[in-house]
Amino acid sequence: MFYCNLNWLNTYLYKNELLRYDLWLAQWGTNAPAVDCGIWQKSEMGRISGINGNVDIDISYKDYPKIMKERGLNGFKSVNNVSNIQVERPNNTIYMVKRGDTLSKIASRYNIDVNALARINGIEDINKIYVGQVLSIPPSGIEPVYYTVKNGDTITYIAKRFGVLAQDIVKLNGLENPNLIYVGQKIRVK
Repeated sequence: MFYCNLNWLNTYLYKNELLRYDLWLAQWGTNAPAVDCGIWQKSEMGRISGINGNVDIDISYKDYPKIMKERGLNGFKSVNNVSNIQVERPNNTIYMVKRGDTLSKIASRYNIDVNALARINGIEDINKIYVGQVLSIPPSGIEPVYYTVKNGDTITYIAKRFGVLAQDIVKLNGLENPNLIYVGQKIRVK
């Protein structure tokens, strides 16, 4: 995730390079964020009993604690089958659910199977989506393929197993160090 205000986003950042990350947008004094974001900081003027001074008011459009636990991030151990984890990539379309949307309508619009769309975005019940929810939609409805790293795996071994190039796996997952993968890590192979 990266944090910035709207001016910084539009003036200084290469937005297309950051699509695989969620945005924490600071935009005060509006009724809604101007762009899709994972968290919207809507004010810096909040008040909480027991805290002197103002605090930020943020709205999260995703369940980040759940995502961190499922992915084994920030010291959490993976507790679920991580085949349902959403992984956003630069070539994916990012869509924010609007009033009146259903997952079936969205899937149809993007020519993807509704169950595949649910799986990609970690949605357990295809009848339960909410306004403001951010969905990742692969190009042309192609569903990505993921692999859970096992003891002794290397990127080269995984690439050979799936008939792809190791450098493609590194690029798909934005791995800075391809020699540093860990057991239980969910990586995209196709």
